[in-house]
Amino acid sequence: MGVYVHLAIYDIMGRLVETLVNKSQEPGVYQVEWDRKDQSRGVYFYLLAIGKGEVISPRQDESIPYIDTKKMTFLH
Repeated sequence: MGVYVHLAIYDIMGRLVETLVNKSQEPGVYQVEWDRKDQSRGVYFYLLAIGKGEVISPRQDESIPYIDTKKMTFLH
């Protein structure tokens, strides 16, 4: 049985830049590449939320069993 995975990129102001994954997936190891396109260098955050149902707004849903946010810095 799959779990719902939500992976999104936010800028330093907390605005959504891009949603990379928002779907049900089977457990396993996955790799996702972010094509920065026209994004400038600076600080970004990625948010990974994994739950039993569709994740609409990860920052407001306390029922999500796993949520992680990490900082990324792009210099080029």
